[in-house]
Amino acid sequence: MVYLSQLLCTDNNVVKGVGASTRVLELLNENDDSPLLGKKIIPPDRLKGNITFKNIQFAYPSRPTTPLFDDLTLTIKAGTHAAICGQSGVGKSTLA
Repeated sequence: MVYLSQLLCTDNNVVKGVGASTRVLELLNENDDSPLLGKKIIPPDRLKGNITFKNIQFAYPSRPTTPLFDDLTLTIKAGTHAAICGQSGVGKSTLA
């Protein structure tokens, strides 16, 4: 019976994952032409250059002795895509 419950749990996670990926694809295919109120719009032909982080150090104030990033250096080349992957709590959202 333990095996059946594990299988049902796994099946539930697969269904959740499929649903989430469907929504992500919808968002990626969405054409957002809404104006940015009070903000300047940078034309795509002016968005040039790399994104570079050099020697980044970061720790949350609640955990100052546990650095999330310690000497992080990262370059994302212009015109490319990057994916930040990892376990929960390793700093993906903080980096973004």
